[in-house]
Amino acid sequence: MRTARLAILGALLAALALPVSAQAGNYTIHNCPSSLQPNNDAGPWRSWSTGPLPSAGAYQGSCTPNGVLGAAIGWYANEQSFSTDLGVQLQTPSSSISIVSLRLVWAASGKSSGSDTFGQVLSDTGSEIAHEAPFSQPDVVAFPDGTRTAYVDSYCSTDGSTNCYFHSNTTPVIELSGMDTTLAESVPPTATVTGGSLAGAGAVSGTGTLDFTADDADSGVLQSQLLIDGAPVLTDGYTAQCPYTNFAACPTSMPDSMVWSTTSVPDGSHQVALRVTDAAGNVQTVDDHTVVVSNPTITPAPHKRGEVKVRFVVVWTWQPTHTRLISIRAEHLARSAHLAIVCKGAGCPRRFARGVRDVPAARLRGELQGRVFAAGNRLDLTITQAGLSRERVQFRIRAGARPVARVR
Repeated sequence: MRTARLAILGALLAALALPVSAQAGNYTIHNCPSSLQPNNDAGPWRSWSTGPLPSAGAYQGSCTPNGVLGAAIGWYANEQSFSTDLGVQLQTPSSSISIVSLRLVWAASGKSSGSDTFGQVLSDTGSEIAHEAPFSQPDVVAFPDGTRTAYVDSYCSTDGSTNCYFHSNTTPVIELSGMDTTLAESVPPTATVTGGSLAGAGAVSGTGTLDFTADDADSGVLQSQLLIDGAPVLTDGYTAQCPYTNFAACPTSMPDSMVWSTTSVPDGSHQVALRVTDAAGNVQTVDDHTVVVSNPTITPAPHKRGEVKVRFVVVWTWQPTHTRLISIRAEHLARSAHLAIVCKGAGCPRRFARGVRDVPAARLRGELQGRVFAAGNRLDLTITQAGLSRERVQFRIRAGARPVARVR
């Protein structure tokens, strides 16, 4: 009889009322109806034995309530071979995942004759406890660092020198009705940015997008956040897709897309990054880079009767000394209208320094798109159309800021 397994039982029972708390790097999977978060999945627990399997008996591999043999996993038999272990095994899939502790709801039936039986919890690192059958109770078992394999089984001892016999082949030799297993892993998740207007370093305006795939092969991907200037502005959580019943508690790969309004921040340079968290609480920040938010300048519409009424929508990017006109669009600009374009001040594009007169409406974008202006310049657009008074719009180019527009 393994008397050493009984010595630490009293200390373990005092911890039963409290679940093991999760910390960064830890996460808990739940199996069977008596778990902290009930489900009917036996998860990664598998049948295990050191000797011949019972000739008259059965292994139940799920915790489905009202099953033929009960709402538990385990072995049901009328005989267990002498000096053997019969039960279930939990083995982590890689060296990056280890078993921290086990909250176990379990039971075993006493022998009807033969050698005595014990329910026991063992591990590959030497941690173990045991109860002499019959019993039905919960236990919390903590394991040493680096534990990767745990066994919960019935041990047919050597004290009677015969096999262990039970009343019938439906007797629960060993059964587990609830397992909450806390696992540890410290490998941070990763993410690959696959596209979107926020992925590059160029100018962005309006609605920005960041497309990506987050990955974590161990505990799985729990959450992704879009960071602007170091603070989260969008959070996508995947809890609904996390069953917490297997080693990868959440999906190991999660494609997603963040959609964010650039109008929520001032124009100018901003840091964009993606932060990914796995089910164990490990965090990784990726794709940290700068974008320039440049939302359009929209000119006011003239309101005088008989005046040309054109509104310009202009997107700029700016530096402390120079500003580039990225795009320009004119609303309510008749095809028959003509424009005069004049730039005033040092550093104006040579073409506009003396003014360009009589520009057809269709050529407006081609004339201005991509042009660079110096801080302090004044860009005047004068629109004429037959039968209407002309409209004059002026853009004042500023140092390190969006140009200011007014109707004159």
